[in-house]
Amino acid sequence: MLIRRLAETLVAKEKASGLTRKAFAKHLGLPVSSYRVIVGGDAKVTLERVALLAAALRVSEFEMLGAVPDQSAPGDLASLTSVRSAADLR
Repeated sequence: MLIRRLAETLVAKEKASGLTRKAFAKHLGLPVSSYRVIVGGDAKVTLERVALLAAALRVSEFEMLGAVPDQSAPGDLASLTSVRSAADLR
């Protein structure tokens, strides 16, 4: 679910960067082995880690998780179109 979206986002950002996997992982502040586990969808990623990855890529945590706030209600966290409950984080 969200870990898959996170992995997809990371892979897309990696490809767009033109960096090697090792260089991209280093840019994120991760050992390449940890990066591989995350993009493989086998990691338990904390929200803190998502925030750190987002900061390294200069994007929002929402973008990292493939969740886009509904623009009709800006700033309203309940309006997320992809994340509706804590159950989505599992």
